[in-house]
Amino acid sequence: MRLPVVRSKLLELLEAPRVPGRAPRVLGVDEFAFRKGCTYGTVLVDVEAGGVVDVLPDRTSTTFADWLRARRRDRVS
Repeated sequence: MRLPVVRSKLLELLEAPRVPGRAPRVLGVDEFAFRKGCTYGTVLVDVEAGGVVDVLPDRTSTTFADWLRARRRDRVS
């Protein structure tokens, strides 16, 4: 389609859909800039299904570890 798009607008449209019925077996983790040099986030991707699992508000290991712990509790309960 080759439509001109501003990168920041695409990031505003990014939403994390719920993973239907199963946890991803292979989780891809990457950081990106909401605003280069200022604000960074982390995107979690189901590598096998090719979909976004969640978007974290920063790129710290603490936030990611908390996210993993919360999903483990959901799975165990």
